Amino acid sequence: MTTPLPLTQMVHHPENDESADESRIKTRIIQLDRSNWVQWSCQMKNYLKGCGYQELLHSPSDAVKITPKYERKNSAALAMLWTSICDDLQGVLLEHQDSFYDAWEALGDACGRNSIITTCESLF
Repeated sequence: MTTPLPLTQMVHHPENDESADESRIKTRIIQLDRSNWVQWSCQMKNYLKGCGYQELLHSPSDAVKITPKYERKNSAALAMLWTSICDDLQGVLLEHQDSFYDAWEALGDACGRNSIITTCESLF
């Protein structure tokens, strides 16, 4: 059984028009290991969408201008990855430490995202 990380990540979104209290998100994400990609990735996708970072889940096209704002989002999302994976997967992030999208894809591959069992789990 996977246990939650002893961590509550607070994220502030200064670009939001909401009050400071309303623009903070509290989340508790399970730690990714090689057996829980489906559950972990669902939690992370929801977290990223809640932060307004959903564009990071897609490969940046050549038409997309990489702005300082995009780079900040990329760095914040990478930092969240570091805090939510097991020690066994740290090497995967080391190989893809500049791009959240590349790190996400590599973690999915390392955790068997495309295996039959993982695909079936995501259907139910």
